[in-house]
Amino acid sequence: MDVQVYKFGGVAVGSAEALQRAVERAGKAETPLAIVVSAMNGVTDLLLGAAEAAVKRDRTRATAALDEFQRRHEAVVDQIFTSKRSAAPLKATISRASAELRAMTESIAVLAELTPRASDAIVARGELLLAAIFVELLAASSIDAELVDPQQVIFTERRLGSVWPSFAKCERAAKKILRPILDSGRIAVVPGFLGSGPDGELVTLGRGGSDLSAAILGRSLSAASVTLFKEVDGLMTADPASVPQARVIPELHYREAAELAYYGAKILHPRTIIPLADRKIPLTIRNAFHDDAGGTRISSTAPAGEYPVRALTAIRGQSLLSIEGKGMIGVPGIAARTFTALSDAGHSVSMISQSSSEASICMVVPAAEAKHATEALDRAFELERRLKLIDRVRAESGMALIAVVGLGMQHRVGISARTFAALAAEGVNIVAIAQGSSELN
Repeated sequence: MDVQVYKFGGVAVGSAEALQRAVERAGKAETPLAIVVSAMNGVTDLLLGAAEAAVKRDRTRATAALDEFQRRHEAVVDQIFTSKRSAAPLKATISRASAELRAMTESIAVLAELTPRASDAIVARGELLLAAIFVELLAASSIDAELVDPQQVIFTERRLGSVWPSFAKCERAAKKILRPILDSGRIAVVPGFLGSGPDGELVTLGRGGSDLSAAILGRSLSAASVTLFKEVDGLMTADPASVPQARVIPELHYREAAELAYYGAKILHPRTIIPLADRKIPLTIRNAFHDDAGGTRISSTAPAGEYPVRALTAIRGQSLLSIEGKGMIGVPGIAARTFTALSDAGHSVSMISQSSSEASICMVVPAAEAKHATEALDRAFELERRLKLIDRVRAESGMALIAVVGLGMQHRVGISARTFAALAAEGVNIVAIAQGSSELN
């Protein structure tokens, strides 16, 4: 039978009302269901703040953050369970989790050291506690569910300095642990954002980690669909803060969604799409609070649509790095050395452009990284600078990177002309242009 995967984000589990809505949705599911839950909105930052205060031995601030952590969870339980007797077991769970956190932060304060493992162990308590509460809420609504340890079903490996899912291990674990739960008619509830590291340690999956958890489980279970319940109606044709008339996009292709996610659509991380795309598992973004909002469906079958451009997005606060010099013309390896130097310095480039004369290469990085990136390039080309083969390496700040995205742009004449004419009409000067051969962006 087809499996569905639901993921409830921080706002979608951030209050008693939101949790009750989530429970109602779970109860209405007509197929086997796996649910991924985030921590309550703001809790991860609260726990990180406690850890950072502890390493500075600011016990007062650390204690205040952990008191707030306990208070928020107890308040939700009190609002949902009017009977003290019903609330008592959950309050005991909250009290134990809070006590563990206090012990951990005290250890950090004593050592004055915050390791990545310690940081992960602290922030993990947000998801772990909320998932335990959610299972009890389901039980109170006569919905049979089982809490699943994320370290038993999501496995990661080191790749390019970060953790990445080990899909083969995840699929074996899903078959062994998740399938029996679903086949018995129960709901599997998995804390998001967490997994098992290469050495068996608890790790966090980074920004958009709970969405990635849902995508991994969707792939592992060969799910019919993955649905992310958030506080927004879906992906928009533009940022509504800049473009009030922006509309929800009903359907997107995986490739379009990945472009939008990479170029500033903050409600979806591009990594989320990767586990699903090659299995052709559709991903839907829906508003947890508006049942009448259709949301955005992302799949391999989304048509190009009536309009060639699907969406626009912009990233502000960027810098344009340029390497310029006539001595670069016809010299192999300049581009390779450029991007190796930036990679070694820890910089990711979001756009690249090179003149056909090979006399200049430019690339875009966040403005906050421009000075460090420029220094890395200066060191890499110190000899060429002295020999005057490269005239200068410079950074130009105050830039915005604008992306025009849509599969329908392929072979459509005039899209670039209309784009540049619209910018010119507003007095906007274009300093660099890049377009992939796919004509997608």
